[in-house]
Amino acid sequence: SSIIQTKNGLSFTIENFGEVFEISSPMLGDFTAKNICGVFVMAKELGIEPNKIIAALKKFTGIKRRLEKRGQTKNNTDVYDDIAHSPTKARAILSTLKNIYTGKVYAVFEPNTGNRQSESFPSYDYAFDKADEVLIPRLTKVKTPGCVEGEELAKIISKTQPNAYYFEDDNDLISYLKNKPSTEDVIVFMGSHSFRGMIETIIK
Repeated sequence: SSIIQTKNGLSFTIENFGEVFEISSPMLGDFTAKNICGVFVMAKELGIEPNKIIAALKKFTGIKRRLEKRGQTKNNTDVYDDIAHSPTKARAILSTLKNIYTGKVYAVFEPNTGNRQSESFPSYDYAFDKADEVLIPRLTKVKTPGCVEGEELAKIISKTQPNAYYFEDDNDLISYLKNKPSTEDVIVFMGSHSFRGMIETIIK
């Protein structure tokens, strides 16, 4: 049924062979709900009682870097981390957060190598329209030729999302995220790299 999402997680119902089950989870994302449905049906077919499955789902907080809530800034802004390293994956994450948070969505994005190639550039069109600001850090050095760097990537994104900015210096980006977002806003780091400790630095 329809998925209800809040800052505290998601809830929905599963209908299985005429039975209806109320599901709640501390995790976020439509993709999470789909995964839960698959897990529920499989566990039930293996003979596990539905009430035990439901209880386990309430306690399971998810795996690392899948809309993982890492903490808050000094301004009580929630900070998430996700492995979304392509424009398509980033769009899905941003859509989820925009539906939950009433304030601004700040997206820090670093694509993987494949999404730094010119063939991927069309996929950036409108991929970040659910973000209020897109912040591009200095990108990880790679050996693959033809990979776009951070400043150029920000220009590509800004064609359809004008609030895209490049930060050459990590400390400048850290300072920006520590001081600008407020309580109702949200920050999400998306990419396949570790962001050089920036997440750990901005959370309290």
